[in-house]
Amino acid sequence: MAKNKKKSKTATKKKTPKKSTKKPFLMIILAGFVALLLYKVVFKGEKQRPRPVLAIGPVDLCRKIPPLTKKHGMKEPLMIDLRQQAFEGLRIIEARENGKILQMEEWDDAGHLGPYTLDEEGNIYTAPVPYVSLEVNKQEDQNRIMKVDGKSGEMYEYIRFPYPTSFSHNNPYGVMGLTYDCQTKSIYASSLAGSDPDKEQGIIYQVNAKTKEIVSKLEGIDAIGINIFITKTGKRLYYGSAREPEVFSIALDEEGRFKGSPSFEFSLMAQKGGSADRAHRIRFSQNNGMEVKGIEFSYSLMAASDPLRNIYNFVYDRTKDDWISKGVHKQ
Repeated sequence: MAKNKKKSKTATKKKTPKKSTKKPFLMIILAGFVALLLYKVVFKGEKQRPRPVLAIGPVDLCRKIPPLTKKHGMKEPLMIDLRQQAFEGLRIIEARENGKILQMEEWDDAGHLGPYTLDEEGNIYTAPVPYVSLEVNKQEDQNRIMKVDGKSGEMYEYIRFPYPTSFSHNNPYGVMGLTYDCQTKSIYASSLAGSDPDKEQGIIYQVNAKTKEIVSKLEGIDAIGINIFITKTGKRLYYGSAREPEVFSIALDEEGRFKGSPSFEFSLMAQKGGSADRAHRIRFSQNNGMEVKGIEFSYSLMAASDPLRNIYNFVYDRTKDDWISKGVHKQ
C-alpha cells in the first residue's frame, strides 16, 4: 500500500509549463522596426529635405544708401565718394552737376579710405589705404575696417585684423577689398598684411556683421577686389589676384564659409584690349553682368596715386556656367 501511495503522488504531480520565448522575441522585432521607421522619418528625411534654390545673381542687392542723407535734404542718385582728390576720408555726393556734398566732421579721422560696402540698414563699411605716402595713414592702421552708422553718421573702428609681428617695408597695404552678403549677413574682407613681392601671406576673412566674429578665413591668398555671385552650381566668392592679372573664385557653403579649393576663372591679359592689370574692384549687376576695374599693382604706393583704370566687362552664361567677355575700355 505504501508503494502504491507513493506512486500516486508521483503520478498526480503537475509539471511546470515552459515559458514561451515567442512573445518577447516578436516584441523586440516590433520595437526595432518602429525605431528604424522613426530614423527614416526623422533623421533620413531631414537629410533628404530639399535645400532652397538660390536665384542666380549677386548677393548684395539689399544694400541701401544711409538714411541720414534724407535728414540732410539729399536726393538720389547718391554716390559714396572715396576718390581722395583734394580731401581725406569719405563723402556722400549727389550724382549730378552742382549736387550737394555731405562730409561729417569725423569722416576724415581715419585718413585716406579705399574699398567700401553697404548693408541693408545703410551702414557703410570702409578701410584705410595708403595714398602716395604713409604720413596720414600709419602702416599699423591699415589692417582694419571702419564703420559709419547709417542713421547717426558716427564713424568708428569696427574690427582690426591681426597684423604680423613685423611690418614689411615692401608692402604698405592691409585691407584691400570689401563686400557684403545679404543672405548670411556676412562681411568679407581681403587683406595683404604680412605679404610682400616674395611671399604670399594674405587672408580673406568672413566676418559676422552683427557679432564681429571671424567665421571663416581663406589663408595664403593675396587678393585685392572681391565680390560674391550665385552661379547655377552654387554661391562663389570671386577675387582678383594681387600677383597675377587673373580672377579666381572659391565656393561658399550655406553659412558663407569657404569650402574646397580656388578655381581659375579668366585672365585679364587674355582679353582683347586687356593688359597685365590686377582686378582692383569686382562688381555684379542685376542683369548678371560683371565689371572688373583693373590697375597696375606691385605692392608699392604707385597704384594708390594712379587714377587710370581699365574696365573689363563680362556677362554670365548660365548654360555654359561661364563668364563671356563683353570688351575692355578705359575709365
